[in-house]
Amino acid sequence: MSNQYEVDINKALTLLGAYLERKELQREIVVGGGAAITLLGHARFSGTRDIDIVGSKLDKELKNGAHFVAEELGLLPNWLNESATAFNDRYPEGWIKRIKLVFESENLIVHAVCREDMLYSKVCSELDRGFDYDDIVTLLPSEDELVELKKLSKTMKSNTGDIFPEFEIDILFDRLEGDLGHD
Repeated sequence: MSNQYEVDINKALTLLGAYLERKELQREIVVGGGAAITLLGHARFSGTRDIDIVGSKLDKELKNGAHFVAEELGLLPNWLNESATAFNDRYPEGWIKRIKLVFESENLIVHAVCREDMLYSKVCSELDRGFDYDDIVTLLPSEDELVELKKLSKTMKSNTGDIFPEFEIDILFDRLEGDLGHD
């Protein structure tokens, strides 16, 4: 994964923290998606195209700081975004109590959705949108986790509010079991 707009997560967060320090502000955010997977230590790369904020919206100062970082590092303007807040309901109940500290500076604290809740969310998103498979594999679910996730997926709802068809769930988990060597 290498392109001109790739975000070096630690570098971008460090610069954002420095911006907040100059403004004498402190912020705390929660991230999901590829940035969370990377910051939790599960990815094979240290960059991503963007950092998805979950659980809350970006305030004016965070948006200004993100714009400053984008200009300094040559990133896309939306490298730090709140678009994933639309998927907050893709995390299991109580997820906010299980977040993990992944970055801390004097003025910026960053938490990530925990691995188990990311797995849940990624399975739901894969069933719904079909492009989170690689993230599931990157998180290396155990055989027991796959069994539990398959059971839970039978109660997950799609964007339209419908329960996912059982045959789609079977196809996904058969593929995961094979690719992860759990068959």
